[in-house]
Amino acid sequence: MKLSCNVIKDLLPLYVEKITSEDSDRLVEEHLAECVECTEWEQKLKEVALTDMGDLESNHLKIVKKDMQKRKKNEIVFVALLVMLVLFITFSFLTKPQYISRKDSGVTIDVVKDNHIYINFSEKVTSCKLTNETWEKGDHIVIVEAWTSIWDRILGKSTPSMSVKDEQRTIDTIYYCTNKDEINNMSIIYSNGPNSYSTGIMVLPRLVLNYYFLLATVIAIVMGVIWFIIRKRGKLSGIFKRLFFIPVSYLTAQILLNVDHVSFTVERDFMMSIIAALIIYGIYILGIKILNQKMRDRQLERVSWKKEKNGKNIINSDGK
Repeated sequence: MKLSCNVIKDLLPLYVEKITSEDSDRLVEEHLAECVECTEWEQKLKEVALTDMGDLESNHLKIVKKDMQKRKKNEIVFVALLVMLVLFITFSFLTKPQYISRKDSGVTIDVVKDNHIYINFSEKVTSCKLTNETWEKGDHIVIVEAWTSIWDRILGKSTPSMSVKDEQRTIDTIYYCTNKDEINNMSIIYSNGPNSYSTGIMVLPRLVLNYYFLLATVIAIVMGVIWFIIRKRGKLSGIFKRLFFIPVSYLTAQILLNVDHVSFTVERDFMMSIIAALIIYGIYILGIKILNQKMRDRQLERVSWKKEKNGKNIINSDGK
């Protein structure tokens, strides 16, 4: 049976892709042996097919390369965050204030004319803070806090000497606060005339960090339960998974930093916890991504291994 060139040209794309039957292949090959025009058309189709295959392989390689670069980037950032967390925890420990008692501080008061007051400390004190307040009886009060830290001692920080002066008002009393949870943790170190308060004054530590910890625990439990219930709902499950790790990161930060729930340094402890929580959150999210990718890789390896094993079994059974 002799076919026209038009029929052969219709069959050639299928023939080049090798999806025609043996009978069709035989008819096409017989025609190509006699027809130069159709032979040239076959060659053009083969060149196009090779180009398309090359583009397909090139795109596949680009996707694989992009995926590998993304994985490598995630792993680098993950390790960097771990190192950053270790360094930050170390820095928090080194800079944590170690408050000094009045006796060990060696605090002395020098009064100069025009109500100019100097507060001096011993070498044990490396940092101090003055807080001006007006109490309910109208007295102008200054509260002195003195501390040291491992970081200050490493840097060889000098003993502070601070000037206390208020151009507008006379300073009535200066209290030294030890920032310890004990009775009478504030004592008078300077008084300008009769004092309205007894020396038995106590500053209470703040409990707000304890409340934050309990609140974060409750939120983590609620988010965890919701995430578990909707764990098979794809995108929505992913949103609640990320929300769950926000309070968990804050709880982890407080535990790692050994933050006191009852604290005299709430602002510092809270800011340290927030910064550490941000780092920990990044570690959790990236860690989950990397772990999921590793698990998918292992599943693909198992599937590939099973297919290879089944193929060998089929060959062995055919050989028998």
